[in-house]
Amino acid sequence: MDKTNANTLWKHLHCPIIWLSLDYKILDINKAALKIYQWQKKIAQDQDYIALCKYYDFPCPIYRNKTKLLSGKTINNIETVIDVNGQEKTVLWSIEYSYDENKQPNGFMLVGEDVTKRKQEEDKVFQLNSIINQMPHSVYWYDENCTYLGVNNFCVKEFRTPRKNIIGKNFKHFAKKLGWSQEFLDDLQQEAHQITATKQPSHDKEELPFILANGKAIYQVSNKVPLLNKKGEAIGVLGISIDITEKKQMERKLEQARKLQEKSQNAKIQGMMEIAAGIAHEIRTPLTSIQCATDAKVYMDRLIAGYKMAEVAGLSVTSIRPSHMEGLKNIFNSIDAEAKESMSIIDMFLSNLKNMVKEANTGDYQLCSIKKSIGTALSRYPFDAKQKNSVTYTDVDDFKFYGVNLLIQHIIFNLMKNALYYINEKPGSRINIRHEQGDTDNYLYFKDTGPGISEYDQEHVFDFGFSKRKDGSGFGLTYCKTTIQQMGGDIAVCSELGKYTEFVLTFPKVME
Repeated sequence: MDKTNANTLWKHLHCPIIWLSLDYKILDINKAALKIYQWQKKIAQDQDYIALCKYYDFPCPIYRNKTKLLSGKTINNIETVIDVNGQEKTVLWSIEYSYDENKQPNGFMLVGEDVTKRKQEEDKVFQLNSIINQMPHSVYWYDENCTYLGVNNFCVKEFRTPRKNIIGKNFKHFAKKLGWSQEFLDDLQQEAHQITATKQPSHDKEELPFILANGKAIYQVSNKVPLLNKKGEAIGVLGISIDITEKKQMERKLEQARKLQEKSQNAKIQGMMEIAAGIAHEIRTPLTSIQCATDAKVYMDRLIAGYKMAEVAGLSVTSIRPSHMEGLKNIFNSIDAEAKESMSIIDMFLSNLKNMVKEANTGDYQLCSIKKSIGTALSRYPFDAKQKNSVTYTDVDDFKFYGVNLLIQHIIFNLMKNALYYINEKPGSRINIRHEQGDTDNYLYFKDTGPGISEYDQEHVFDFGFSKRKDGSGFGLTYCKTTIQQMGGDIAVCSELGKYTEFVLTFPKVME
């Protein structure tokens, strides 16, 4: 090729071309090559190409391939990365001899291809593939026939076979090879056809166990979306599956531990119930004797009448104050009432304890109505006529809570017995019960207008063993606080001496 013909041809070419002499001087260089090197033709013309590349610190395809050129063969795909002002250009060169009219070598022809954009795209694809391959979960995609088109490294480990043995194989192949169940195979195929047909994704689906080549079962949660082509047509499925096998194993262990704990707990409660039943029996015996002794009340009126007759007759008898005399008239009635109430409380407690073995200690809290719990508690409590008339219950603004109805009822029993004991000290006192819903919590208010509690007692009223009751039984509120806290709530008290005492029970709001 002579220089004139080369110039004519180069005008129509966009690829870089450089024509060198046998001693590597630039005989001609086209615009595409000048643009890559950012050279001016008048400066580059007749310059030593190797020296010029060295001066600008550019890689030189000729210098690296001098030995190969001596063989007279064409050298292809010599990659050079040319950095000009921070902008890199990647060029693939082909080098071959040029010949004169007598077919004698008269130089070298360098024909290049600017592959910068292609390399950038390849780098992006490589980076994307690298990201997918290094993802710590299984990533895979398959066509509408359930034939695998690609998998990442994590997926390869799960299949325990080289990637080349996965690509191009369909579900049925692996079902036969790995021993998948028919149910598992049908589920995968049906899901693939549905996603492809509707273009609707599947999110957070817990798959049936996936069987590995070694027979180990893997549990996964999968997210799958339609695989689309350039036209937006669904041609398959792209999925990512997260291994939850360890989580499932842990859940099973926790469930086993829970059942063992429940069994142990129920055994303990059963033992406690038997002990409580024994204690109740021992208490009932003297209470029954006390009730029988109250039959002597028919003689009390005669004794009092005899005393008054002796006093009128001027006999020498010890003086009894009128107030004490009045008390003697009612003492047997009071003893009988207290004995009956104690018997009722014992029966109620044993009944509750028996039900708690079945309901409260299983750990399975139910969605309960506060209105129903309070209503049932009030209907079961052994009020006398006077006590029942002193209680006002406002049942509006019902709310739900997670817990056990019997536990709430037992809390009400404790609060009620405690309040009734104290309001006897202040005639005309009343008990008011109401509940209301709040923004983040719900509340139950139990208020009595009895003698109130001192500030010191308010700080210690929930302490274990704290007692201000004359009979030594205390407020009995430690149990109430512990129980309501187990349900995620709490209980507090506020009071003013001589005016009122109010217990406020807080329940977490339930989103129904």
